[in-house]
Amino acid sequence: MPDAHSKRTNTKVHNSMNSESSELILTPSDYTLSKFDRLAQVRREIMEKTALEDDAVSFSPRAMVYCGLPYKKPMVQQADGTKTPAMLYERKFSRVYMRIGTLAPEVGLPYGGMARLILSYITQAAVRRGVRTICLADNIGDMLRQFGIDKVTGGSRGTITTLRNQLIRLRYSTFLVRWAEAGGAFPDGTIAPPDMYSERDTIFPIISDASLWRKGNTSDILGLEDETKFFLEISEDFFNEICNRPIPIDMRAYRELLSSPMAMDVYVYLSYLSSYVKKPFELPWEVLRDQFRPGIARMARFKADFTDALKDVAMVYPKLKMELDDKGGLIIKPGSAPSVPRPSVAPALSAGPAPKPVKTKTEKAKKAKEEKAKNPSIAEK
Repeated sequence: MPDAHSKRTNTKVHNSMNSESSELILTPSDYTLSKFDRLAQVRREIMEKTALEDDAVSFSPRAMVYCGLPYKKPMVQQADGTKTPAMLYERKFSRVYMRIGTLAPEVGLPYGGMARLILSYITQAAVRRGVRTICLADNIGDMLRQFGIDKVTGGSRGTITTLRNQLIRLRYSTFLVRWAEAGGAFPDGTIAPPDMYSERDTIFPIISDASLWRKGNTSDILGLEDETKFFLEISEDFFNEICNRPIPIDMRAYRELLSSPMAMDVYVYLSYLSSYVKKPFELPWEVLRDQFRPGIARMARFKADFTDALKDVAMVYPKLKMELDDKGGLIIKPGSAPSVPRPSVAPALSAGPAPKPVKTKTEKAKKAKEEKAKNPSIAEK
């Protein structure tokens, strides 16, 4: 008898849209009613209004297309069997390498959906306003609502605690991002376009200064000088990084995927990738695992986790046309579109050989002149 994971992954997932129908060809039985209704509501909102019309355009740092933050709290197992918070996290996918360190071992590294949401909000504010300083609300509940989270809860796993913890983790984190040489091919077929390439390693903290909450409310005080002013100041290097061709996304969809960090990463990646697909393009399971769960050993487990994440993505991404096959992998179909249109895109993906170079009018005229010189009969005609 197949287990629960194999039972889910043996089902093909479709998200086909056309002008006559806006229905998702998927009714997952493992959704709770409340979650399905919530995702369906966001889907309707996205189909009724574009992200631009609804003022929901956000951005993701370009490094997060291929290398995301940890999904769970990074831990290191010691010789005596105990586990301690990790001080270093590394991700490498093809020609992109990212390393995150912390200056405060007792605080730890950023992880999970909330850290991703904070980064997206920071990027959105910086790109839209062109400034490094982001003003925050004067209490943690309003901060949550500022980030688009209406559910304000306490406790060790509540949204208040999660936001506070991830803000502090980001505050003390330092990132190193290394890109491929220009023209290097990625496993998905893209050829390192300009917005996915840097000539040098980029090393930066995310937040260079911050004042987050009043003294006495918490022991986690970050550079608090003015008790009435709450802000984040982005480091100059990170500001330059995120303003250099950030990846646009729909914050309504991204925020709704908060409970699944993998789904958030899949959403950003597919929104980016769909800009290039002009004919059916397949991403094998091995490539998907190397990108989204490089540390997982069992392919069956990865397939189950990825399928669950993709179901959520499909619900809030109606512009995506795809199929997921248990044997082949993920197939992106023509007609897919990024969740938010990008200003410009690189040449279309090709699963086969690289396309032949296109000759300019000048080159064609020169070629014709050479042919006439070699064969006078052409000139006579």
